[in-house]
Formats: sequence, structure tokens, C-alpha cells
Amino acid sequence: MKPKSLKMLIVDDDALISAMLQDFFKGFDYEFLTAEDGEEALALCMSQKPDIVITDIMLPRMTGIELIKKLRSTDEFAVMPIIAFTAGSSVMRDEAKKAGAHMVLEKPVRRMELLQKVDELLHATPFIRST
Repeated sequence: MKPKSLKMLIVDDDALISAMLQDFFKGFDYEFLTAEDGEEALALCMSQKPDIVITDIMLPRMTGIELIKKLRSTDEFAVMPIIAFTAGSSVMRDEAKKAGAHMVLEKPVRRMELLQKVDELLHATPFIRST
């Protein structure tokens, strides 16, 4: 029996960055979900139950930090792997960590670093759904 593919939610208001992130993981068995803002991402989390979220911090309608806080406030997503990234200040990176992001990376995101961080996080987190 083939193991289930993992759902990865990519949240960025820049379609090129979203496509680039999907391209980084081409060849891996991921089902990709995408959102352009925090509100859309939150709705997708509730309906599609991703296994990991990769989100920009600077988003319209609801920031990545607000998204992380809302996800962390629910039992269902309290330990879900979340990686945030930004080109913003160290204050923003600190806020994302305090909100509950497992990792915060600087833009531009480097392919090998992101692949390594996702792999580390998925192996270290007991969140992965069994169904």
C-alpha cells in the first residue's frame, strides 16, 4: 500500500513565489494547496487539513503572524509544522516565532535550505495525520 501524499499549504500573495516553492518540492509526493492571504489560508486549513504550512509573513487581509496565532489557538493545529518566511525585519521574524512558527526563514528562500528544514520538521513533529 502506497503511503499517503502529504498536503502542503503554501501561502504567499506573489504567484511567482508560490510557483517557485511548488517547484522546489517537485518530485516529492506532496499535494499542494495555495492561498494568497491569511484568511484564505485559514479557511483551507479548516477544510483541507494540510500536514504543513509554509507562509509569508507579509500578507493582505490577515498577516502570516495572525494566521499562525489563529492556528495555534486551536487544538487541531496546535503542533502542525509551520514555516514562515519574510524579507522583513528581525522584529517580524521574532514575532513569527513567538506566534508559534517552528522556523522562520529569510527571503530569498534558498531551495536546499528549505528542503532540509521541511524534512527536519516533518520528521521531528508528531503532527502528521495517520489518515
